[in-house]
Amino acid sequence: MASQEPGSSPRRFLRWCSSHFPTERSMCIVFSLGAISNFSLGYLGRSPTLFILLSDAVYFTWGAIYNLFPATCTDSFGTQYATTNAGML
Repeated sequence: MASQEPGSSPRRFLRWCSSHFPTERSMCIVFSLGAISNFSLGYLGRSPTLFILLSDAVYFTWGAIYNLFPATCTDSFGTQYATTNAGML
């Protein structure tokens, strides 16, 4: 059985980030890291070592949408229609 550590470490980081910063600032931090990772992968991904490291960085920031958007939606629009608003996003 594979370790669950690679899949849970981004969630831990996002949880830490959103508990220390406002949700909007956490989204800015994580999406900036994702943009830098994607851009770097496109330009520096020819090296096998950098390809592995940068694709891990892209994967690390990929789940931010699923973790931070529902929280931002609930903060912005309230909890009464949280499911409907998350579905619209």
